[in-house]
Amino acid sequence: MTTDPQDPQAFNPGDAILKTSQMGDIVAQRGKWLHSIRNNLAVINKSKDITYLNNLFQGLPGIVVGAGPSLQKNIDLLAERAAQYPLFCTDRAFAMLHEKGVIPEFTVAVDFQDIVADFFKGMPVHKSILLASVKVSRKLVDLPWMERLFFLVLDSDTQFNEAMANLTNRRVAGIPGAIICGNSAYLLARFAGCNPITFCGCDMSMPEPSKNPRDINYEAQGLDGEKIYSLPGYLAGHEWLLRHLHLDNEVQSGKVKVFNSTEGGIMYGEHLPPLTMREFLDAYPGSDKSLMMQIRKRLDLY
Repeated sequence: MTTDPQDPQAFNPGDAILKTSQMGDIVAQRGKWLHSIRNNLAVINKSKDITYLNNLFQGLPGIVVGAGPSLQKNIDLLAERAAQYPLFCTDRAFAMLHEKGVIPEFTVAVDFQDIVADFFKGMPVHKSILLASVKVSRKLVDLPWMERLFFLVLDSDTQFNEAMANLTNRRVAGIPGAIICGNSAYLLARFAGCNPITFCGCDMSMPEPSKNPRDINYEAQGLDGEKIYSLPGYLAGHEWLLRHLHLDNEVQSGKVKVFNSTEGGIMYGEHLPPLTMREFLDAYPGSDKSLMMQIRKRLDLY
């Protein structure tokens, strides 16, 4: 199914997950993912997994950074205070942060395509820790990261999960399949004990419709009444996140607080209260200690 970029469909996230699943042959995709895992086994077998993150930042505010257009609204403010907060940066956002002199503690990647490695050309990845799905591109894995922590992205197909577990000798922990990288970054921040957590630059939309003839463009309205456009994958990711937060008892009870500091796009919903980046930073002070020293001690990086 395709839609002319000049004639986008009405914004209707209710069937986004279904539309996303219909866009490709999931069985063929799983075969490619297993092939990618096999390519990474030599590195996975001598690396750590995300269990080393467990409660590393218990009670410390964390920030998930996406590469959406609205990141430009807050990137200077974020750069001023970044050293005080653990940053869980999506793959596409690394270069944007680096341009402002910020190196995120963690860079999150889930996509198996080689093109992801190109996002890091000329970037000082040796100063960041890669949090990677076991199925990411070997080209990305082979970049000179400070450290690599792997995880399984659990699938709706239990046999596929079993195959992943067997391939990796059952020594790699998993997280739920969260559709998009920003959601996976959130789950990892949550696993690391961050509280509260906010999203920044996670617009899940674009100011212009995609010109790819295979894409389905959905039209919505931005915060200031402007037209914005989203794709089925973004809509499905948004829907997944709101459902996940609704089912998280600690979030619903207020024990764990989750905010949206994106200030743009479609990243809004009743389970994700808005808070500007400045309000978040002022309300929830970060750490006055070296986060990287804390990380190095946990991972035994000396």
